[in-house]
Amino acid sequence: MPRSLLIPALFAAACGPKAPPVPPVPAAPVRPMITVEGEALGGLVRIDIRCPSAERAEECTAAGTAAIVEIQRIGAIADDWTNPEGDLSRINAAAGEAPVKVGPDTLRMVTAAQTVAAASAGAFDITVGALSGLWDVPGASLPSPETIQERLGLVDWTQVSLKDDQIGLGKPGMAIVLGGVIKGDAADRALAVIPADMDARIDVATDFVVRGEWEVTVPLPGATPRVATFKVRDTALVTSGTWVASNSPGEGYFKQVVDARSGAKASGAAVSVVAHPRGVIADALSTTLRVTGDQTSAADVLGAWAVVFDADGKATEVGRRGAIVMDWSSAAIKPPAPAAPAAPVAPAAPEESAPPAN
Repeated sequence: MPRSLLIPALFAAACGPKAPPVPPVPAAPVRPMITVEGEALGGLVRIDIRCPSAERAEECTAAGTAAIVEIQRIGAIADDWTNPEGDLSRINAAAGEAPVKVGPDTLRMVTAAQTVAAASAGAFDITVGALSGLWDVPGASLPSPETIQERLGLVDWTQVSLKDDQIGLGKPGMAIVLGGVIKGDAADRALAVIPADMDARIDVATDFVVRGEWEVTVPLPGATPRVATFKVRDTALVTSGTWVASNSPGEGYFKQVVDARSGAKASGAAVSVVAHPRGVIADALSTTLRVTGDQTSAADVLGAWAVVFDADGKATEVGRRGAIVMDWSSAAIKPPAPAAPAAPVAPAAPEESAPPAN
């Protein structure tokens, strides 16, 4: 090809039709984290919400506040023990007599408790209220075997009757308590009041219920302070143990659990962590595993997964993990690095005196 023809051909190729521009990738929407804290059920309550947009921050804060109020409302049921008009007081006062009408919250919690009692063959039993006061009085002597046996005659989950909106106890002197289910139920109800398009993590003193994917950290027993971190999705994750988390990692308080079958202090797991779609069920089962240790039957019947730790921190998994617990691990808490020593301050140079004036 003559050179004079080659140059126009190349020019024409360079100036041909261009490919359409690639549209820019839209930026991911900003989802601010909203945290609301309060107190209920004797501990810290924390609500974390991934707000769908910054424009809805006020709505997300209001949702977190409403969740705190709901937890406090459910928690007030636990105080019915001293309220003669409350459901628990009326049920216990009418023990051995006709069943009493109760509200939907009490009915829901007692029904869930009875489900776990049946699955665990009575290892979980809300009629353990008859044993209240035997072990948790500071400075008191240990209860005698005779006292324990006398009270045990009043502990029997099969004597709880549920019919429509009425609950009754079969023997005079029986008493129910809801301490093993009320935090989990409160967390369930708190999540229910948060709009469905808001991912949220409810923390009711180490009873967690989450919507979406979250990490949850709980303290572990053992001579060396350790924590376990769980990656979970759309589930409840509840901890029960002698070592219960405070606001600071590695710190906690003592929590007593009594074996309803023997009246003795629980001797199963030192710490149990249970995952189940419902917080109220996870709460009851975590208490159960404190009594039974690595009993698998209740977890299998209830469709739950758990990991139990002995006093040395050794872990045993129980049940089928499924998709709600994506992963978990444990690690020692690193002590804070010592502060670097302050650099020595050089002495100030002496000031020169001004020459005398003439």
